[in-house]
Amino acid sequence: GFTNYGKDYNIIDNSFIEQRHSVTHMTHTRNLIIPQVLPGHNKLGFEKRKMPDGLHDRLVRYYRKWYHERKPESWDKYGTQLNYFKVKSYMISLDLDWKERDSIANDIIKPILSEWGGGVDLELTAFYGIREYSYQASLRNHVDRVDTHVYSMILQIAQTGVDKDWPLRVIGFDGVRYRIYLKPGEMILYEGTKLIH
Repeated sequence: GFTNYGKDYNIIDNSFIEQRHSVTHMTHTRNLIIPQVLPGHNKLGFEKRKMPDGLHDRLVRYYRKWYHERKPESWDKYGTQLNYFKVKSYMISLDLDWKERDSIANDIIKPILSEWGGGVDLELTAFYGIREYSYQASLRNHVDRVDTHVYSMILQIAQTGVDKDWPLRVIGFDGVRYRIYLKPGEMILYEGTKLIH
């Protein structure tokens, strides 16, 4: 539902519904077409791994150090990928300490993704931060932007106050639906522009 919509924008009208329908339609269209036309580099399009030694501790320290800077994410009001009208998500930006961000990105993340992608030379295009989803958050399956998210990674830092595990749901390149459960210190490598996730 649109529990908080009236408070935030004062009105739900046909234009709003049409825009959200258009976004949802585009998401479904991208999910149907893009995975079929882009080349894949890995058997399933994803791989679950343990984080390299020391990375999880660094991310936990960063989270604790900058938690006071945690901000609610602002999503486009027409977006339908996340149920943010009902449940807010939060972000601790990695830009708060750009030296640590660049060190983690270039010294750890980039080499892992490069090796996993077959030794390709990668350009870092996005490294957001530590995202926090709350109880009852829902993220719609999608494929990522072709211009920025060819190879991606999700790092599980912590999970607290959870009644049951929250899986990452993907459709592998073999057409099988997978539910991937991460524990703190684990990560998923995936081909974001081709893997429906």
